[in-house]
Amino acid sequence: MDGYSADLVSDSGDIVGTASVDLKSRVVVWPAGAPGTYRVLPTRDVKYLHLQDVDRQGRIIAQGDSSVGGLVWDTDGRWRELASNGTPWAVRDGRVVGGLNDTSAAAEWTARGTLVRTTGSGALDATAIGGNGTVGGHRFVNSQRRPVLWRNGVVSDPLSTVPAGFALDWLSDDERTLVGVESRRPVEYDCG
Repeated sequence: MDGYSADLVSDSGDIVGTASVDLKSRVVVWPAGAPGTYRVLPTRDVKYLHLQDVDRQGRIIAQGDSSVGGLVWDTDGRWRELASNGTPWAVRDGRVVGGLNDTSAAAEWTARGTLVRTTGSGALDATAIGGNGTVGGHRFVNSQRRPVLWRNGVVSDPLSTVPAGFALDWLSDDERTLVGVESRRPVEYDCG
């Protein structure tokens, strides 16, 4: 391996990143259970690959160049493209959420890349998944981009007490803690 970067850490402690191997960009996993070792995953031959998230089972989501779009590395050791030209933002327990590139709609896929649902009603993207299945993201409310939580495609909490400028990136297992960025600073909100 030539140059490399560590981009993500799973709940189990595995580190996921990219490395230059034989002049090609490859995805690399440094397993927590085997310090000092790594494995190079078979990686799609694309010009651009940005790692987005990894779940506790080891599924990795990435945004590729326009030739492939969103990708999921599933537990069966294969990359799959997301249906409907989507951008993945978060993965948890085999559920992938993000946004559709061709329309302004949040979307949810299986780990195999199959589109499960889209969420319209002003929803722009889905950026986080809580431990009980709540999805967090952003939608338009009166022409203003705002954070929001929904379940099964229906708004469950409009987060009206959270400032509009908050960019939601993560939900806790109990779905009470929101983590993101506001005014270019990391911020945490407790919804309990």
